[in-house]
Amino acid sequence: MIRRIKALAPGSIALALLIACSAPSNKEAPTIGAAAGTLAEPNVAEIRSAIEAANTKSMAGMLSGDMAVALGSYTEGSIMMMPGMPMMNGRAAIEKGMKGMMDMMKVNAASFNTQDVMVSGDMAIETGTFSMTTTMKGGKPMTDNGKYLTVWKHQADGSWKAIRDINNSDGAPPAGAK
Repeated sequence: MIRRIKALAPGSIALALLIACSAPSNKEAPTIGAAAGTLAEPNVAEIRSAIEAANTKSMAGMLSGDMAVALGSYTEGSIMMMPGMPMMNGRAAIEKGMKGMMDMMKVNAASFNTQDVMVSGDMAIETGTFSMTTTMKGGKPMTDNGKYLTVWKHQADGSWKAIRDINNSDGAPPAGAK
């Protein structure tokens, strides 16, 4: 019988096979806990709450133009993939790319809506939607709606940091875009 496994530690293929072949139960599959070799149930609601708090803080930074706050949930090794831009690899590249964007526009309003969080060991994958109203210098306000996928990693200090972030618009590409 095949079951959906919602929590799986990276590199634990043997554990996955063992769980997949075991008798079905009403409990979700366990994940490897903080102590090596111990099984612990992830508190997905607590992790989701931490991710949503980080998103709220990031949004506040975007609205105020404070890039240090806006990018506070990214690590040195993070990768960000924005539409119409090359991949930004590392915190310095993300700061440079985002500063370039923010120098051209003001964020008037923003919202991130977490739809789902899946947890596997010390990693969490967030799927969500966004709405953002921006005004280009000398332009009129424009609202964009879209979706995103962010991979978060649990840090030694207990926080969750975004290590991979990709998003795209629900709207059609601008006229003339290739």
